[in-house]
Amino acid sequence: MAQGKKNILIVDDHPIIGVGMELLIDTNIDKAEVELVASGKDALQKLKERDYDMILLDVNLPDYNIFSLIPNIFRIRENARILVFTSIPEKIMAKKALQYEGYGFYQ
Repeated sequence: MAQGKKNILIVDDHPIIGVGMELLIDTNIDKAEVELVASGKDALQKLKERDYDMILLDVNLPDYNIFSLIPNIFRIRENARILVFTSIPEKIMAKKALQYEGYGFYQ
């Protein structure tokens, strides 16, 4: 990421997880500006409005399957950097997810 402010988008429908991640980022990354949304639809709208250095994306969202959301993200922001996170031990999901360039998977 470039020097200066880091713009990070957190996409998670569980407020305690999203706020916890935001707190971790705020206390560990200098000059981080974090936005938190609870749905894929809201994430896509935010991505139309601005670019982010990183998108932290929950696997389980109420309105999107991540395998349909990720291609939509890349349509809006071709060079998006996405880190998907989950507590679900799912090797098949990780293998499928890693087919996208600029994308990471954390379990």
